[in-house]
Amino acid sequence: MVKKLLASGLIFMLALFMVAGAVFASPGADSLTQDQQTALSIIEKANQEIDEKIEKAVAEADKLQEDYLKDIQVIKQLQAAAELNPDTAQISADVADVKTASDNLVQQLFTPEGADSEAAQDQIAEFNANATSEGTLIAERTKIYTSALDKLVTDLYNETLQIADTAIAQAAELGVIAERFWKLVKIADREVWIDPIVVSL
Repeated sequence: MVKKLLASGLIFMLALFMVAGAVFASPGADSLTQDQQTALSIIEKANQEIDEKIEKAVAEADKLQEDYLKDIQVIKQLQAAAELNPDTAQISADVADVKTASDNLVQQLFTPEGADSEAAQDQIAEFNANATSEGTLIAERTKIYTSALDKLVTDLYNETLQIADTAIAQAAELGVIAERFWKLVKIADREVWIDPIVVSL
């Protein structure tokens, strides 16, 4: 008799547990169709790829800008040395000292504390504004930097746009409406609107 009560009690508890589990289960992922889940997976993968491309472009742009500022500083120091001492042998001997000084300056600009500081941004803006008036070497170096940064920004914009468009089209085929949303990304001394994807179910 006790065994029968225990057995029936266990069956009752198991049935209650299963019913309660079904009632209190989260409607989130379970309420989505297989197509919707596949579409969300496509969107998530696309957004991840876009984020990785942004991160890579930002790092490349920072390196481009850092190298540019170093080179500009060296050119300015060499021009100043040439005005003080027209002896080119002496200028060549001073190049190592000039490079060390410019490296120290740029290193200060690109520390975590100083990179986004107002003083650093003012100095970068001053370099860019005065570059063409400083002579042929600086103008040429500025042209190279600007061209490389233009290409980096354009490639990032076009590649992320293509990723977003492809994912949105694939999601639409699976019955999920997705759209681009624009976020402002800082790339060296530029700002560009890039387009990850958002879904509303």
